[in-house]
Amino acid sequence: MRVIVLFAAVLVLAGCGSSRPVRDVQPRGFLGDYSLLTRGGSGEAALRYINADADWASYDKVIVEPVEVWAPGGTTAVPEEDLKTAADYLYAQLRAELGKDFQLVDQPGPDTLRVEAALTGAERANQMMVAVSSVVPMAAAVSGSYEYITGKPTFQGRAAVEAKVTDARTGELLAAAVDERMGGRALNSAANEWTDVHNILAYWAQQTRFRLCELQERTGCQPPQTGGL
Repeated sequence: MRVIVLFAAVLVLAGCGSSRPVRDVQPRGFLGDYSLLTRGGSGEAALRYINADADWASYDKVIVEPVEVWAPGGTTAVPEEDLKTAADYLYAQLRAELGKDFQLVDQPGPDTLRVEAALTGAERANQMMVAVSSVVPMAAAVSGSYEYITGKPTFQGRAAVEAKVTDARTGELLAAAVDERMGGRALNSAANEWTDVHNILAYWAQQTRFRLCELQERTGCQPPQTGGL
């Protein structure tokens, strides 16, 4: 029966986007001060800040700090080791993406950015229910209604992050963001419980590279290929 349901889901889910934004994103405390952040527009983080006075084009090196797991008060039911694995995945993705445009370094110096991020939440997809809700009308209606009311997924995976970019030498805040995304009803949500989370983390790494490319006014800036708005 499970094989039949998953096969039927192929017809419904193939071609759907792999991640989508979550409404009503709430800060979790990693950034500390959120007074400078404003609501992001289409294709931007839910909350974001950009230092318009920064000389973005002058930076050619970057320190990518290990991604933290930030779950104050035990705000997630996901085992800590799973969250640590996801945080390490985001760290690897950030280094891979930013290393394409910047020299990766580990010491502060001139013309050096510092990228700090925290995974503030993550939930695995319910593989069976993703498939069932794709082919059973009642389950699909329940899932859609819940998502419409709350802006959060019922069965898809999701992840939340807070991040900031500073001048590595002076500590000046250059950019900050708070974002949360959920799975996009793609077929692979039903294939692996962590695929949605991995897609979202890869999207954020690609988005970070893309935004820095735009801020430096370079040519050929490529928007993320994973997920999208």
